[in-house]
Amino acid sequence: MVFYKYGIFAQGIYNYVSNAKTRKKIFETESFGSAVSALAQSPALDILAIGLHSGSIHIRNLRTDAEIMTFSQPQPVQSLSFRTDGPALLASSSPTGRISIFDLNKRRVIHTVETSATSQLVNLQFLQGQPILLTTSKDNSLKLFIFEESGPRLLKSRSGHSSPPTRLHMHSAKWLFSAADGFLHAQSLFNDSQSFEFSQTALMEGFMKQSAGQGYSVGRIGDVIAIGSSMTRENEWDSIITASRGERGARSWSWKRKAVGNHLFVTGDKSVVSVFYPL
Repeated sequence: MVFYKYGIFAQGIYNYVSNAKTRKKIFETESFGSAVSALAQSPALDILAIGLHSGSIHIRNLRTDAEIMTFSQPQPVQSLSFRTDGPALLASSSPTGRISIFDLNKRRVIHTVETSATSQLVNLQFLQGQPILLTTSKDNSLKLFIFEESGPRLLKSRSGHSSPPTRLHMHSAKWLFSAADGFLHAQSLFNDSQSFEFSQTALMEGFMKQSAGQGYSVGRIGDVIAIGSSMTRENEWDSIITASRGERGARSWSWKRKAVGNHLFVTGDKSVVSVFYPL
C-alpha cells in the first residue's frame, strides 16, 4: 500500500516503511505484538495510524519513530480513515459491524455506530474535504454517514442481496421482486435509486408472538419459494404474498407501507409449504 511517498509493509516481527519510488527501506520498527490489519495516512505528513488484530490502534510519527497516542477497541481493527475537512477525527471499523469514532484532541472515543451484526464491514473512508464517511460491507451494502453536531447520521444507503436470489417475480413492467437470505427486495427497472427492501420490523415485535408455535420464522422470513402479487387496489390492502421454505403457510405484504403485511395463510393440514401457485 502507498501513502504519499511511503510504501508500508509488514513482515515477520518487523514493520517496514520503504520509498515507493526508489524501493529503499527508510524506516523499521519492532512488531507491535499483533498482526497489522489496517493502515491509514493522516492529513499530516509522516503521521500514520496502525490498526492491529488485537484491537489496538497506534498513531505514530514515522520520521521521528515516536508514538503519539494509542487507542483500543474490543474487536480487531478492520479499517481506518482520518477525517480531512477540519475536526481531528479517526474512524475505525470492526468485523462485527461496529464503527468507532475517535477524537484525536480529546484522545477518546466519542461515537460508536452499530450497523448490524451481519454487516461485517469491509472498508470505510472519509470523503476528501467532506464530513461524510463511506462504508462497504460483506452484506453487499454501501452506506454514507454525514457528521453533524450530534454525531454521525445515516445519509444514504444502497444494498443488494448478499447471496443468490431464491425467487424472482415481475410486478408490472416497472418492478422486479427478488428474495434471498431472508429478505424481500423491490427492484426498480427504470430508476435504481427507487429500489427498496420490505421492512420486517413487525416480525421482530408483536407479529412473531402471533406466529409462535405455528412454524413461522422469528426475526425474518426464510428462503422464499414462491411470490405472487396484484396491482389491483394495491394501496388499499396487502397485495403481495410469499411462501417460505419450512413455514406452515404464506404471508402477505403491503406495497403501500413497504413492509410485511397483517395476514398469515396457514395450510389446510398445517404442514409446511412445499409449493405455491399464485393466481
